[in-house]
Amino acid sequence: MFINPTHLKKLMTASYKGGGIRIGYFDDGYIIIASHWMLWLDVNYIPNKVKAIIMELAGTLPEEDTVFLVSKEKPIPQIEMDIHNYFHLNLLEKEAKLPVTLTNVLFESHTNTYKLMQVDDNKWLVMMDMYYLNLIDVNEIDFEHENTPSGPCTTTGQSMFFWKNATCTLLLMGTSAPTDSPIISALSEVDFAKEVKK
Repeated sequence: MFINPTHLKKLMTASYKGGGIRIGYFDDGYIIIASHWMLWLDVNYIPNKVKAIIMELAGTLPEEDTVFLVSKEKPIPQIEMDIHNYFHLNLLEKEAKLPVTLTNVLFESHTNTYKLMQVDDNKWLVMMDMYYLNLIDVNEIDFEHENTPSGPCTTTGQSMFFWKNATCTLLLMGTSAPTDSPIISALSEVDFAKEVKK
């Protein structure tokens, strides 16, 4: 997988202590769903350290075609009866055909750092929180079974951005860059895809 397990544990624990985290087993892989991100991991290649995180928070692993919600308030996993389309993360990723350029432009607020991304097709500028983007760690890739992930990519009018390789699919939610900012207005004139290729 291309996911940093230490940061994954941090994010999962934060969701567990907040509104809760969903964990399921669909399409031959485990899914982990939080408010701003979602992850699918091939069940045949999921690292034991990730299983250990799930066990630590939920006390159990999900059964096939099920999803449960677990939180600090409700530590006993609650099986959810409604199966939503977004549980099938790889199907959503297949619909994301628009390439996105990850720029080197960073914006800092009082509490967060954001990286600017641009949808190549329409030059839409998106801010991606580094707190979530730091999940991606190419040093975790097992090149005997997988390659460097493709992405990011998205679909028209959506704030969902995908990265994928043979064993892992990641969805991160981005935020539209503020259009009333003169800096953003200036940057929107730049074709970052062409600049990266230079």
